[in-house]
Amino acid sequence: MIYESNPWWKESRVPNELCGRFRTVFSQILSLMPLRQMVILTGLRRTGKSTLMYQLIRALLESGTPETHILYFSFDVQIGSLSELVKQYAIEVVRQSLDDVSVILFFDEIQKVKNWENQIKQLYDRYPKIKIVLSGSAQLTMLKGSRESLAGRFFEVRIHPADFAEYLDFQGHAISIEKEKINENMLKTHFGTYLETGGFIDCFSLPPHLQKQYLREGVLDQVIFRDIPQVWAIHSPQTLSQLMRIFSGHIGLYLEYKSLGNDLNLDQRTLSTYVEYLSMTLLIQQCYNYSPNILTSEKKLKRLYLSNTGFTLALNPSTPFSQLCEQYFINTLQARFFYRSVRQEEVDMVLLNEAQEILPIEVKISSKVEMSDLKSLRIFMKHHHCQKGLVITQDTHKVFMTPEKGAIVAIPYWRYLTLEATLKGFQGNR
Repeated sequence: MIYESNPWWKESRVPNELCGRFRTVFSQILSLMPLRQMVILTGLRRTGKSTLMYQLIRALLESGTPETHILYFSFDVQIGSLSELVKQYAIEVVRQSLDDVSVILFFDEIQKVKNWENQIKQLYDRYPKIKIVLSGSAQLTMLKGSRESLAGRFFEVRIHPADFAEYLDFQGHAISIEKEKINENMLKTHFGTYLETGGFIDCFSLPPHLQKQYLREGVLDQVIFRDIPQVWAIHSPQTLSQLMRIFSGHIGLYLEYKSLGNDLNLDQRTLSTYVEYLSMTLLIQQCYNYSPNILTSEKKLKRLYLSNTGFTLALNPSTPFSQLCEQYFINTLQARFFYRSVRQEEVDMVLLNEAQEILPIEVKISSKVEMSDLKSLRIFMKHHHCQKGLVITQDTHKVFMTPEKGAIVAIPYWRYLTLEATLKGFQGNR
C-alpha cells in the first residue's frame, strides 16, 4: 500500500487529478513548511485536506525535494501501525536512518490510529530532521490528551468549506466592493445556491437533489457511522443521526439535556457525551450565553447549530431562508457567544477581538429594518458599554445612531465584501 500511495516515487510528479484547484488557504500552509513544528490540518470530511496535502507535495517536488524524501499515507484507507510504516519507509525507500536525512511525512486521517498523539510525539522528538504534516476529520487538538502531549510542537490550520467569495470565483465571477449594488440580483441568486452546497466544492457541479444525497451519504453518514465508532466506543450511532435531524429542525436550539434526554430515552450523561462527539467531529457548533466572565459563560445556557447550511438543508430541506442566514453567519464567523438576558432579550452573536472589545450582531432578514426592531441590540450595547453594533439585513443599508451615541451599522447579507471589510476592521483593532 505504501508504494501505491506515493506515485511520485516512480513518476517524479503528483498526478494532476490529485491536486485540484488552489484555494486561498494554501499559501498560509506553505509558509509553515520550513518551520520545525508539525502542521495539523483539521476540518470536516470532503473539505479538501488531502488535496491540500497533494498540492504541498507538488510544491516540494518543484522546489527540488527528492521524490523519495516525501511519504504520504492515508489511514482512512488502511489502519496500520505507525511505527511499522515509518520503519518500512526508512528501510525500503530512503535506505538510511531518519537521523541522517530530511524527509517530510504526510499522514492523512491520523485520528484513526490508536494512541496517535503519543506515537507522533515520539517520532517528532526522536528525529529532529523530519517534517510532519497531519490531517484529521476531527478537532484533533481537542481530543483527550493530545494538546498536552503535543504542546509547542505544532501549528493547527482549520480547513473550512469554500467561502462565498471562493464559490463566486469557481463560478467565474469577480466582484469589487464598488459593484456590489450593480450585481445585487446575481449575488442574491448565487448566495441561495451557495447555502445549498455548504461550500463543498464537489457539490458545485451537482443538481440540488444530488447535493443533498452527497452531503448525507458522503459526509454525515461517513462521520456518524464510520469515523466516530472507530475513534470512540459508541453503541448507538443511529442516535447521533437522530440528534442531527433534531438539530437541523431547530436552528439555534437551546440545549436542555434533561428534556432532550427524556425525549430520546437517554440519560443526561450519555446525551452530553454524544453532543461532544458531534462537536469534536465538527458536525455541530456550540454557542454560549455571553458573560464578561468567560468561565461563567461556558457553564451557562448553550445553543446548538449544525456546522454547515448544506447539512441543514440535506436533513431539513424546508428550512426558512432567514434561519439559514442566521446559521450561515454563526458558522462563518465561528461565533462562540450569543446573549439572552433574564428578561428574554436576545442577541444572535457576540464577537470578541484580541483587545477584548465586543461586537454584538443580529441577523434580521426582513423587507425593512427600523430602529424599533433593534431593541435587544440597543439594550445589550448600553449594558456592556458598546459603541458599535452590527445588524445583517435583507436590503436595509444604513447607520442607526442610538440615544447613547452608539452606532448600529445595517448591512445586507449579499453585500459580502462590505461585511467582510466591516468585520476585518473590528477584528483588526488592538
